[in-house]
Amino acid sequence: MDSVVDRGGSVVQLMEAMGLSPETVERVSRLWGKSAARNGGQRHLLLGHLLDTAAVAGLIWDQYLSRAFRQRLDEISGGRGQLWFMWVCGIHDCGKACPAFQAMDEAEAAPVLAAGLTWGRLPADRQKRWRHDVAGAVLLMPRLITEWGGEEAAGWVWPLVAGHHGTFPSAAALRPPRGAQGRGAAWEQVQRAVVDVFTRAVGFEDLADVRPVDSLRKAEQLALSGLIVMADWIASDSSQFPGLADAGLISFAGARRRAEAAWERLRLRGGWRNLVLPENPLDPLTCRLGVQPRASQRELVERAWSMPAPGLLVAEAPMGEGKTKAALAAAEVLAARFGLDGVFVAMPTQATSDPMYEQVLRWVHTFDPALESQVALLHGRRRFNTWWRSVWEGKPRPEGEGCGCCENGGRHDAVDVTADDFGAIDEDADYGMVSAQPSTDRATNLGADGPAYWFLGDKRGLLTAFAVGTVDHILHAATRTRHVMLRFAGLAGKVVVVDEVHAADVYMRQFLVEALRWLGQAGVPVVLLSATLPPAQRQQFVDAYLSGVLGMADVHQPVPEPAGYPCVTVAYGVDGRAVAETSREAVRSWRESAPVRLAWLPDTDPMGTRVAAAVRETVADGGVALVVVNQVDRAQAIYRDLRDGGFDGVLHLLHARLCAAHRAGRTGECLRLMGPQAGDDRPKRMVVIATQLAEQSFDVDADVLITDLAPTDLLLQRIGRLHRHSGTRRPAAH
Repeated sequence: MDSVVDRGGSVVQLMEAMGLSPETVERVSRLWGKSAARNGGQRHLLLGHLLDTAAVAGLIWDQYLSRAFRQRLDEISGGRGQLWFMWVCGIHDCGKACPAFQAMDEAEAAPVLAAGLTWGRLPADRQKRWRHDVAGAVLLMPRLITEWGGEEAAGWVWPLVAGHHGTFPSAAALRPPRGAQGRGAAWEQVQRAVVDVFTRAVGFEDLADVRPVDSLRKAEQLALSGLIVMADWIASDSSQFPGLADAGLISFAGARRRAEAAWERLRLRGGWRNLVLPENPLDPLTCRLGVQPRASQRELVERAWSMPAPGLLVAEAPMGEGKTKAALAAAEVLAARFGLDGVFVAMPTQATSDPMYEQVLRWVHTFDPALESQVALLHGRRRFNTWWRSVWEGKPRPEGEGCGCCENGGRHDAVDVTADDFGAIDEDADYGMVSAQPSTDRATNLGADGPAYWFLGDKRGLLTAFAVGTVDHILHAATRTRHVMLRFAGLAGKVVVVDEVHAADVYMRQFLVEALRWLGQAGVPVVLLSATLPPAQRQQFVDAYLSGVLGMADVHQPVPEPAGYPCVTVAYGVDGRAVAETSREAVRSWRESAPVRLAWLPDTDPMGTRVAAAVRETVADGGVALVVVNQVDRAQAIYRDLRDGGFDGVLHLLHARLCAAHRAGRTGECLRLMGPQAGDDRPKRMVVIATQLAEQSFDVDADVLITDLAPTDLLLQRIGRLHRHSGTRRPAAH
């Protein structure tokens, strides 16, 4: 029997070698998994799809999974992580071997009935239809309990099968309607054979041999569930995996060849793949990012080196201190030390995500230029970002140092992700698997290292090795929504950086706390950045992360009072014990504290006439002024007053009601003229009137600020745009 498998024999040969009766061999060979009507005109047999999915899982292991997750799967499988991963991914659709599924397509059902597998009347009501994902769990559960010696191991594996269409069923949902699961000796023999033949074809001796030696934690199970969905979706692409209607043509060796060809065509890959440790502790800052380390940056990177286990780092430092670059450097250290494969940088808004995307692109390029195409921008208006478009369309990168925002008046030929070129994934379309998928034909002119269009599909963005996006992507990964496991799988195996973490309101903060709990349990290092984080929030975030690490409901580990500001707080678990530490010595800022002179401007006019007059006076002899107000109408009125009054200088209006293209273009222009690389391009006289878009993660340097009243932390953020960059030329008055 082993020789049949070793030679790559077909599943028919394998079944015969296993001693199955000719009737069972014939019946298993008739079971369909993908109907011709919804699979590119070609029927695909059930065993063929199971083996295709297992083969894809093997490639995910080899070329995508992080070292950390591979190690965990090795630990729970007794050192056979890849084999076990292939099995658990491939077995997901075993529930299709039941009447409820086999009867769904009349043409496909005919050969099954002719082979002697019959059924009676089945529920026609869509709401009462017996789903094959749940059927798989019901089919597997009693066998796993029996052959694995109890419910402990089986109890966490069968939900992985039951949840592969995006939701995990309750125990009450595991009761099939009459006849839907299959009754009689014929169905029992066929269902047992499907599981046994697949298990042998993959490489295990029998189902008992598959038994894990330990269990994954809940968060790790969620990530594994997402990876099963990923493998299933890839293997369900009929354009990459044509149907096979003859069981004599189906083998695991053949499935591997199909998977390898599809993987190459789809350009799928992971991120760093076993990133090596930097030779010098500060190389990630000095060599990679080209910065002369400031004390606060050095502190964060050194903490990343000294942590004995993946954990939480909270960096608090003034605006303009260079926290983001320090976080990227720390991410490199954490990834190399703990076996992570990528990074997700979460920003408070779409507007702040765009410049961060360019920064991450440049950073990733320093590791390997081919990785640039593996950086995703995750927000709804990304098509207006010329950097994103150039990466995904295979065009030259934009010139200059701008943020890459669209500057062509809104015209664009961005990759269209709304058309469903992927097509319905046959009967699985009923369970939410239909996703927007750009055709791979669009990328035929790109090189082998081009972007993987598969990741552009719905809910898949976080699966890209490197990603920059709005913080709601983390929040969604902690909510009980469909396919939450797919999003969480995209976070597991990465280092997560959350910038401007203080910006979360009370409602969002609850989701962020829950996300930190799950990330802690999954062993995902997290770096939180803020200039104005209240101590109570810092404590809340630390407790949430440690609760996940220790697997306990409400851990409270008091955070020591920092020695000063800036400061870095770290939290991790060692030997079941929570640890929270903070800077023991005061960390110097990169510059001395500067006095900020405040003046009161009486103004009750919604039109902002007094503000416009004050702006003219402030920059009469030159200078760059930033005006931040709390209402769009007020910003527009001030802008009109200056424009219509013949303001002699550069004038920009920036607010959220602008169309995406105009807002992106103006944001990019402001960053070019007022950013750290402005140099001689900085205008002699310039005014930017903005709303809250300009109060954080907006790396501009203003000579003077005029602002509406705001909560203290946000007022400090706005003040952080003042005199932000060293070496900026200013008029004597400023």
